Amino acid sequence: MRHFLFLQGPHGKFFKKLGLTLVNHGCTVSRINLCGGDWYDWHGKYTSCYRKNRDLWGSFIADYYQKHQVTDVLVFGDWRPMHSEAITIAKIKNIRVWVFEEGYLRPAYVTMEKNGVNGRSELFKGCDDILGYRKKMDISSIHNEEPLLITNSLKRRMSLAFNYSAVELLAKPFFWSYKTHRPNGIMKELGTWILRILDKKVNRKKTVTNLKKIYRTRKKFFLFPLQLDSDSQVRLYSPFNGMKEAIICIVTSFAQYASKDDILVIRNHPMDNGLINYRKFIESFSKALNVQDRVFFVETGNSKLMFKNTKAMIVLNSTIGMTALKNCIPVYCLGTSIYVNKGLAQNKDQMDLNMFWKKNIMPKQKVVRAFETILKSTVLINGNFYSDEGVELIIPLCVKRLLVCDD
Repeated sequence: MRHFLFLQGPHGKFFKKLGLTLVNHGCTVSRINLCGGDWYDWHGKYTSCYRKNRDLWGSFIADYYQKHQVTDVLVFGDWRPMHSEAITIAKIKNIRVWVFEEGYLRPAYVTMEKNGVNGRSELFKGCDDILGYRKKMDISSIHNEEPLLITNSLKRRMSLAFNYSAVELLAKPFFWSYKTHRPNGIMKELGTWILRILDKKVNRKKTVTNLKKIYRTRKKFFLFPLQLDSDSQVRLYSPFNGMKEAIICIVTSFAQYASKDDILVIRNHPMDNGLINYRKFIESFSKALNVQDRVFFVETGNSKLMFKNTKAMIVLNSTIGMTALKNCIPVYCLGTSIYVNKGLAQNKDQMDLNMFWKKNIMPKQKVVRAFETILKSTVLINGNFYSDEGVELIIPLCVKRLLVCDD
């Protein structure tokens, strides 16, 4: 009998609902809560709590696998320290590892991949011929129709994250050894979220002013979308220790090598917690390099309008890069990404960033379409983790993929 062990999942009830559905299919299910936020999302039957010393986690999870005859372990993100340790031990014991993440294509998909995602994905390792890869594949598992677009409210996601963090803080005495995977403490993050909400009107006003300046130039611009400073995509799969270091690198290169009439627009991540005042930092650094009139920071903006006016995009490895490729926008990746390949995005193996400002190469749409088809047929599932409709859509597809797997 299959035994599915759930560790930390996305904020909300997705893991709980998936687990209970697997129970209805005759599977054994268990969940280990590592902190109060986990307990808040799923407690009661099928769950237990880990409250021992953090240093004992490795031996604990190894014994748990053996004692309960675990066949599959499910995690959201393969880079959290306790997940990483559990995954390493699981692979040694030939236990299947299923990693969930935000979708490689957004907003209509989530990622469900065996063994690892993003920089640890095994999907395209050693492959430099996407078209050839696509021809060898059986794509009967995907439909031709467009995916359903289910509401994925940013407000709801923020609410789920806030509730999780609040309970994590309140339950700290009961999970005394737990340390969050985020680089900053929970108190600091909650405080900056509150300040960010209070500053919302001021930030919006400054963004509107900058957007007017940008569009009045009638020039296409380079777009650099920020990622979350605490994201593993930044910390593990890019050459930078954080987003400020990435900003310094990109703005410096832009100042030295871009044409004097080019514009660089830096757009904030919608889920940024406000811990770093990017606006002040970018304004100050741009002024120091004498490009303050050509570098603009915006909190948000109409995505379709921004893409229409984007000459090329620079990313670390954000999934927005895939959206840009689909919109025929050249993309340069400074980090590790599954969509760096011939006919797709560029990186240092193809050219230096300093050259990209004047020699950006258009993606080949035939390759982009083949790449998208491969993703949809192997690791993507239509839906989202955070809305009731999105969860109801992805659960039966997740269950089907889990239960048909027999390797």
